[in-house]
Amino acid sequence: MRTLMLIPMIHSDPDLGAAAEKIRLMREKLYGPARLARHEEVVAAFWQGVGHRLGAMDATSLKIYQDGMVEAGAIGDAVVRELAAKGSPNFQCIARLMAGGAEIRKTEDLVLIRREYELTMGLVRARSLWQKLYRLGVSRLQKGRLLKKRDRFMAHQINTTLEEGEAGVLFVGAAHQVQPYLDADIQVDPFKTPGLVRAYMKAVKRRGGEEELLRLGEELIA
Repeated sequence: MRTLMLIPMIHSDPDLGAAAEKIRLMREKLYGPARLARHEEVVAAFWQGVGHRLGAMDATSLKIYQDGMVEAGAIGDAVVRELAAKGSPNFQCIARLMAGGAEIRKTEDLVLIRREYELTMGLVRARSLWQKLYRLGVSRLQKGRLLKKRDRFMAHQINTTLEEGEAGVLFVGAAHQVQPYLDADIQVDPFKTPGLVRAYMKAVKRRGGEEELLRLGEELIA
């Protein structure tokens, strides 16, 4: 039997690279300062919980799969160190696991990652309202297709590199649905259900609904 802990992520600012500041400004306009501040508190508490859960695991020979990770070996190790040093709680968790003997694995296809990055940056760089609306429509259409391709690729990587008797951890954005494409003998243990994380993120973006947002946030960090 093979086991895989699934961590459906909420990305923090350091994970967003060059686009982080512009995306944060867009979020502040969309959410409002008070809601954004509360959201950031939930994100911090969520990652603290992840850290506690992973800290109780034996990292020896653990295999780590990370969305966006297109290389393993020395390059993958360098990416982890760099992003951990920049304050990414996601990569700080991975760095601690690797210090205990875990191994980072190539998880994604560079071509697909580049295409999604281009779509995101095209939206961020749009200047006029018309450009934003047009690029948003294009982005939504193409990202849905890209997401499925990425999910299939990630599942293939796990299916073919996680050996019998091994344990792995998959850090993946909650919008992804990798699990349906995994081999039947891989036992998946979700830290939180992806559906809960998706529901929380939808509630954050919606106007009003403060009670629901509070409830979902509390479930997420419980």
